[in-house]
Amino acid sequence: HNIVFYEIDDLTLLPPAIDVIYQTRIQKERLGIGGADFDYSASRERFSICAEGLERFSKETIVMHPLPRNPVDNELATDVDQDPRAKYFSQAQNGLFVRMALLKMILGNA
Repeated sequence: HNIVFYEIDDLTLLPPAIDVIYQTRIQKERLGIGGADFDYSASRERFSICAEGLERFSKETIVMHPLPRNPVDNELATDVDQDPRAKYFSQAQNGLFVRMALLKMILGNA
């Protein structure tokens, strides 16, 4: 469908006119043995989203995150919560409704 996407290792490399930022936490538990050479502390700094960092993006750029956020890693600062572009709370609520509907379909009226 000719969709342009970026998979980057530094949020400052994103172009300001992007439509969506989908942020997730670095899952240390999934790095395993192959991630032994991964510089976790340096990556935390490059992947942190805060209100000040969002200023360079369009007023229409949507910010998504699967929640819960990791307060130690601070990949998504709480100062972003008040930004109208932050859609992760409605994203989480919609995910809950989808899971409820799927369970009802699977289990019926059990």
